[in-house]
Amino acid sequence: ASTTAATQPPVTGTIHGRFLANLKTAKRAATYRLNATATLSGLGKVQVTGTAIGAIVKGSATGTLRLANAKGAVTLSLNVPAVTNAMATPSSFAYTVTRATGAYKKLAGSGILNLAFTATNKRGTAGTFKLVLAGGIASLA
Repeated sequence: ASTTAATQPPVTGTIHGRFLANLKTAKRAATYRLNATATLSGLGKVQVTGTAIGAIVKGSATGTLRLANAKGAVTLSLNVPAVTNAMATPSSFAYTVTRATGAYKKLAGSGILNLAFTATNKRGTAGTFKLVLAGGIASLA
């Protein structure tokens, strides 16, 4: 029988949190600041902070997401290379692990995450979000 070294399970889960937004103007893309606490498979309980930025013109939308706890942190770069509607913030982002520290320093990967916003005021400057992270982040060795 062969044995293999234990590796970290893939990072997956659903994050529910709150956002504050600066809405899109003719010269500025909408920026959503995200904040949550979540329990994710592969990381446990983490503090989630980040931004999602919609496109000001047809082009790309970007963002960052940081998942952190006492064991370490994982930073994701978010990107949507081809936004066809400049007025909307995309609901699906491609992500790539750009930094991992502490117990998570061997994590790497990329994938797609889904992000949905629900405004709690008429202007849409505050509300809740749901982010689904499915696979893509796993241990290098």
